[in-house]
Amino acid sequence: EFTSILALQNLPMFNGLPEAELKRLPALMAIRSYPKNSIILRQGDPSSHVAFLLSGFVKVTKGGKFTKQADLEKRSTKRREIAVAILNEGHMLGEVAALLNTKRTASVIALTDCNLIEFQRADFIECLERNPLVAMYTMQYLASRVVESNRQVELQLAGIEGRVISLLRELKKMKLPEDLYPT
Repeated sequence: EFTSILALQNLPMFNGLPEAELKRLPALMAIRSYPKNSIILRQGDPSSHVAFLLSGFVKVTKGGKFTKQADLEKRSTKRREIAVAILNEGHMLGEVAALLNTKRTASVIALTDCNLIEFQRADFIECLERNPLVAMYTMQYLASRVVESNRQVELQLAGIEGRVISLLRELKKMKLPEDLYPT
Protein backbone atom coordinates (compact mmCIF):
# COMPACT_ATOMS: atom_id res chain seq x y z
CA GLU A 1 0.00 0.00 0.00
CA PHE A 2 2.85 2.41 0.86
CA THR A 3 4.42 1.95 -2.59
CA SER A 4 1.04 2.57 -4.24
CA ILE A 5 0.52 5.79 -2.28
CA LEU A 6 4.01 7.00 -3.27
CA ALA A 7 3.24 6.18 -6.91
CA LEU A 8 0.00 8.17 -6.72
CA GLN A 9 1.73 11.15 -5.12
CA ASN A 10 4.18 11.24 -8.04
CA LEU A 11 1.29 11.93 -10.41
CA PRO A 12 0.21 15.60 -10.57
CA MET A 13 -3.43 14.55 -10.71
CA PHE A 14 -3.37 13.01 -7.22
CA ASN A 15 -0.88 15.39 -5.60
CA GLY A 16 -3.31 17.49 -3.56
CA LEU A 17 -5.63 14.74 -2.35
CA PRO A 18 -6.29 14.40 1.37
CA GLU A 19 -4.40 11.56 3.06
CA ALA A 20 -7.61 9.60 3.75
CA GLU A 21 -8.45 9.55 0.03
CA LEU A 22 -4.90 8.62 -0.94
CA LYS A 23 -5.11 5.64 1.43
CA ARG A 24 -8.41 4.54 -0.13
CA LEU A 25 -7.20 4.54 -3.76
CA PRO A 26 -4.61 1.70 -3.72
CA ALA A 27 -7.41 -0.84 -3.24
CA LEU A 28 -8.92 0.42 -6.52
CA MET A 29 -5.80 0.35 -8.66
CA ALA A 30 -3.19 -1.98 -10.07
CA ILE A 31 0.44 -1.22 -10.89
CA ARG A 32 1.44 -2.93 -14.13
CA SER A 33 4.68 -3.22 -16.08
CA TYR A 34 4.90 -3.46 -19.86
CA PRO A 35 8.11 -4.34 -21.71
CA LYS A 36 9.35 -2.29 -24.65
CA ASN A 37 7.24 -2.78 -27.82
CA SER A 38 4.19 -4.07 -25.92
CA ILE A 39 0.72 -3.05 -27.00
CA ILE A 40 -0.72 -1.35 -23.91
CA LEU A 41 -4.06 -0.28 -25.42
CA ARG A 42 -5.47 -1.35 -28.78
CA GLN A 43 -7.59 0.91 -30.99
CA GLY A 44 -11.13 -0.46 -31.28
CA ASP A 45 -11.03 -2.51 -28.07
CA PRO A 46 -13.70 -1.90 -25.42
CA SER A 47 -12.68 0.55 -22.71
CA SER A 48 -12.22 -1.18 -19.37
CA HIS A 49 -9.71 1.05 -17.57
CA VAL A 50 -7.74 4.29 -17.43
CA ALA A 51 -3.97 4.21 -17.00
CA PHE A 52 -1.39 6.70 -15.73
CA LEU A 53 2.17 6.45 -16.95
CA LEU A 54 4.58 6.25 -14.00
CA SER A 55 7.72 5.68 -16.04
CA GLY A 56 8.79 5.15 -19.62
CA PHE A 57 7.73 6.45 -23.01
CA VAL A 58 4.76 5.40 -25.14
CA LYS A 59 3.62 6.11 -28.67
CA VAL A 60 -0.05 6.83 -29.34
CA THR A 61 -1.08 5.70 -32.83
CA LYS A 62 -4.13 5.73 -35.07
CA GLY A 63 -4.73 3.15 -37.76
CA GLY A 64 -2.42 0.21 -38.16
CA LYS A 65 -4.99 -2.19 -36.63
CA PHE A 66 -2.69 -4.55 -34.70
CA THR A 67 -4.64 -7.64 -33.74
CA LYS A 68 -1.93 -9.31 -31.69
CA GLN A 69 1.58 -8.66 -30.40
CA ALA A 70 3.13 -10.56 -33.34
CA ASP A 71 1.54 -8.07 -35.76
CA LEU A 72 3.29 -5.21 -34.00
CA GLU A 73 6.65 -6.96 -34.03
CA LYS A 74 6.38 -7.74 -37.76
CA ARG A 75 4.63 -4.44 -38.54
CA SER A 76 2.29 -6.61 -40.62
CA THR A 77 -0.63 -4.29 -41.01
CA LYS A 78 -2.84 -3.55 -43.95
CA ARG A 79 -3.58 -0.01 -42.77
CA ARG A 80 -1.20 2.88 -42.40
CA GLU A 81 -0.21 3.70 -38.83
CA ILE A 82 0.08 7.37 -37.83
CA ALA A 83 1.92 8.36 -34.64
CA VAL A 84 -0.29 10.89 -32.89
CA ALA A 85 1.86 11.54 -29.82
CA ILE A 86 4.82 10.41 -27.77
CA LEU A 87 4.04 10.57 -24.05
CA ASN A 88 6.10 10.13 -20.90
CA GLU A 89 5.50 9.87 -17.17
CA GLY A 90 2.49 11.66 -15.73
CA HIS A 91 0.29 11.25 -18.80
CA MET A 92 -3.13 9.64 -18.78
CA LEU A 93 -3.96 6.83 -21.21
CA GLY A 94 -7.40 5.66 -22.27
CA GLU A 95 -9.30 8.49 -20.60
CA VAL A 96 -11.39 9.49 -23.63
CA ALA A 97 -12.85 6.05 -24.24
CA ALA A 98 -13.39 5.53 -20.50
CA LEU A 99 -15.21 8.82 -20.01
CA LEU A 100 -17.36 8.35 -23.12
CA ASN A 101 -17.78 4.60 -22.51
CA THR A 102 -16.78 3.85 -26.09
CA LYS A 103 -14.16 1.74 -27.80
CA ARG A 104 -10.51 2.80 -27.69
CA THR A 105 -9.86 5.64 -30.12
CA ALA A 106 -6.13 4.93 -30.50
CA SER A 107 -3.49 2.32 -29.77
CA VAL A 108 -0.72 2.87 -27.21
CA ILE A 109 2.61 1.09 -27.69
CA ALA A 110 5.50 1.01 -25.20
CA LEU A 111 8.62 2.61 -26.68
CA THR A 112 10.58 1.68 -23.54
CA ASP A 113 9.83 -0.52 -20.55
CA CYS A 114 6.87 1.18 -18.83
CA ASN A 115 5.16 1.15 -15.44
CA LEU A 116 1.54 2.24 -15.20
CA ILE A 117 -1.17 2.66 -12.61
CA GLU A 118 -4.50 1.32 -13.87
CA PHE A 119 -7.99 2.04 -12.54
CA GLN A 120 -11.06 0.19 -13.73
CA ARG A 121 -13.40 2.55 -15.56
CA ALA A 122 -16.07 2.55 -12.81
CA ASP A 123 -13.45 3.24 -10.10
CA PHE A 124 -11.98 6.11 -12.12
CA ILE A 125 -15.45 7.67 -12.60
CA GLU A 126 -16.12 7.32 -8.86
CA CYS A 127 -12.76 8.95 -8.11
CA LEU A 128 -13.74 11.92 -10.33
CA GLU A 129 -17.10 12.22 -8.57
CA ARG A 130 -15.55 12.11 -5.08
CA ASN A 131 -12.62 14.44 -5.78
CA PRO A 132 -13.17 17.82 -7.43
CA LEU A 133 -9.39 18.35 -7.67
CA VAL A 134 -9.00 15.15 -9.71
CA ALA A 135 -12.00 16.06 -11.87
CA MET A 136 -10.56 19.54 -12.50
CA TYR A 137 -7.16 18.11 -13.37
CA THR A 138 -8.81 15.68 -15.79
CA MET A 139 -10.67 18.53 -17.51
CA GLN A 140 -7.45 20.55 -17.77
CA TYR A 141 -5.62 17.52 -19.13
CA LEU A 142 -8.31 16.94 -21.77
CA ALA A 143 -8.30 20.64 -22.69
CA SER A 144 -4.50 20.51 -23.13
CA ARG A 145 -4.94 17.52 -25.48
CA VAL A 146 -7.44 19.56 -27.56
CA VAL A 147 -4.92 22.42 -27.74
CA GLU A 148 -2.25 19.92 -28.82
CA SER A 149 -4.58 18.49 -31.49
CA ASN A 150 -5.20 22.00 -32.81
CA ARG A 151 -1.45 22.60 -32.90
CA GLN A 152 -1.02 19.37 -34.87
CA VAL A 153 -3.58 20.57 -37.44
CA GLU A 154 -1.72 23.89 -37.76
CA LEU A 155 1.53 21.97 -38.28
CA GLN A 156 -0.08 19.93 -41.03
CA LEU A 157 -0.99 23.19 -42.75
CA ALA A 158 2.61 24.40 -42.43
CA GLY A 159 5.32 23.22 -44.78
CA ILE A 160 7.41 20.13 -44.16
CA GLU A 161 10.32 22.25 -42.90
CA GLY A 162 8.16 23.78 -40.16
CA ARG A 163 6.87 20.35 -39.10
CA VAL A 164 10.38 18.89 -38.87
CA ILE A 165 11.69 21.84 -36.83
CA SER A 166 8.72 21.65 -34.47
CA LEU A 167 9.12 17.89 -34.00
CA LEU A 168 12.85 18.22 -33.29
CA ARG A 169 12.13 20.89 -30.66
CA GLU A 170 9.54 18.66 -28.98
CA LEU A 171 11.85 15.65 -28.95
CA LYS A 172 14.64 17.72 -27.41
CA LYS A 173 12.30 18.85 -24.59
CA MET A 174 11.23 15.26 -23.83
CA LYS A 175 14.78 13.98 -23.25
CA LEU A 176 14.08 10.64 -24.90
CA PRO A 177 16.42 7.73 -24.18
CA GLU A 178 19.25 7.57 -26.73
CA ASP A 179 18.12 4.23 -28.15
CA LEU A 180 14.86 5.77 -29.39
CA TYR A 181 16.61 8.12 -31.81
CA PRO A 182 17.03 6.87 -35.36
CA THR A 183 20.58 6.01 -36.35
